Amino acid sequence: MIGLVTDILLVLATLVIGAAALLAIGRVVAGPSALDRIVASDLLVAIVTGGVALWIVNSGQHGLLVILLLLSILGFTGAASMARLMGDRVMLARRHEAEQALLKLEESDE
Repeated sequence: MIGLVTDILLVLATLVIGAAALLAIGRVVAGPSALDRIVASDLLVAIVTGGVALWIVNSGQHGLLVILLLLSILGFTGAASMARLMGDRVMLARRHEAEQALLKLEESDE
C-alpha cells in the first residue's frame, strides 16, 4: 500500500516538474527581456535539481546527492550573479540621471 502511494506521488511530482519545465523553457524562448530569460534559466536549474531529487528517491541511488549539491551551488551562484548585475545596472542608471540633471542645472545657470 505504501509503495503504491509513493509511486503515485512520484508520478504526480514528475508531471508537475515536467509542466514547470515546459513553462520555464517557454519563458526563456519568449523573453521579452534579458532579465526574464535569466530568471527562467535560474528556474530551470531549480527544476532540474528537483528532478534529480525525484530520481534519487525513485532509484535509491544516494551517491547522486553530490550532483544535487552541485546543482544547488550552481543555482545560488546564478541568482547571486543576477542580483549583482541588476544592482550595477540600477546604480549606473541613477548615476546617468544625476549627471543629466547636473548638466541641465549648469545650462540653466548660463
